[in-house]
Amino acid sequence: MRTTIEIPDALFKQAKSRAAASSVTLKELVIDALQSKLSVAPSAEKVRVRIPMVPSANPGSNKLTAARIKELEMLMEAGDVSA
Repeated sequence: MRTTIEIPDALFKQAKSRAAASSVTLKELVIDALQSKLSVAPSAEKVRVRIPMVPSANPGSNKLTAARIKELEMLMEAGDVSA
């Protein structure tokens, strides 16, 4: 299949030079580069994050509500972490 692409002049010159040094055509170099790039799996793998659990001396004594969480977030943003 034929196609036309625009690439920066410096990149074209570098590719042409690499092809000549490797004794291959520019077409072969581009095909090989595309195949190499497309054969690699995407690096954005999903990683399961485990949140550490901290045991409490009094389990169930700290009743966190949405309002209390919001209040604590606001205190943290204000720099008052003594609450």
